[in-house]
Amino acid sequence: MKFLSSKNNKDRILILSITISLLFHAGLLLIPLHLKKQEEVLRIVRLDPETLPEKQVIDDEGKPLSEETPDETRFLSKHNRKVEQETKARHSGPTQNNNVQVKRLVDPQEENATKKILNKDDMLLALHKPEAQRQTLEKKPENKTEESLVEKTFSSLNPSTTDDYLPDVEESEETALNSKEFLFYSFYARIKEKLRVHWTDNLKTIMREQQAYRTIASNQDYITKLRIQLRDNGELKNVFVIASSGDTSLDNAAVRAFEQAAPFPNPPKNMIESDGSVKLRWDFIIEANRGSRIKVLLSRI
Repeated sequence: MKFLSSKNNKDRILILSITISLLFHAGLLLIPLHLKKQEEVLRIVRLDPETLPEKQVIDDEGKPLSEETPDETRFLSKHNRKVEQETKARHSGPTQNNNVQVKRLVDPQEENATKKILNKDDMLLALHKPEAQRQTLEKKPENKTEESLVEKTFSSLNPSTTDDYLPDVEESEETALNSKEFLFYSFYARIKEKLRVHWTDNLKTIMREQQAYRTIASNQDYITKLRIQLRDNGELKNVFVIASSGDTSLDNAAVRAFEQAAPFPNPPKNMIESDGSVKLRWDFIIEANRGSRIKVLLSRI
């Protein structure tokens, strides 16, 4: 009996040892699968600020009359555009120039103009008038004060707007910036259009939850800097917070905007890097006394 009991104990120990060994090796086999699965999860990581490219992708202002390329500019957009003086619209909203330009009539005495301002009927009538009488057919310039009022009226009813972050550009009635044509502009524009909706909604939620938010936001600019990784199919892979705005709720609102807006299908093939990812840089800004801004920086491509 002792012999059988001893044998049974040895069998139990052997079976237990084999079972433990199998469980251990099974665990080792599952580790790579677990890690692979973890890589598929969206990661939000806070990084220290780093040196970033200075080129900024701005919204299209409409097709320019002449697509002359500026010598130097930090702005990239849909078209080449060269302006004498850079300005930005003073009102906040999606970038659009809506001001109706009222042409001022030239005062010959003030401007030493030699051209006569005649319409078609006046010109036909003038052909049958003596030279001395033709002078009376010249149209008198309209009152400049009235023209100014007309311009202001149109401007107030339908003002030009922009939501590009341009803190060092002079405010005016419309946005006019030197820019160079950017090959991937349409992809960036599609992303920004989707982000704008969610970013605005997220800010409204914060404003409802935090009564003091409006006062806080009006005292300084709050800038959340993000670096984004997309997969080659446009799905969101990683969000890196490389610089905080100083307000966690605003940082989270920026991150959520990307999560909500994704995916961004059909990224340009030339933007896909060797590791199969697309890297973007995006800033979300609350600008003092102006409202929200979205600043797009050129990614490393």
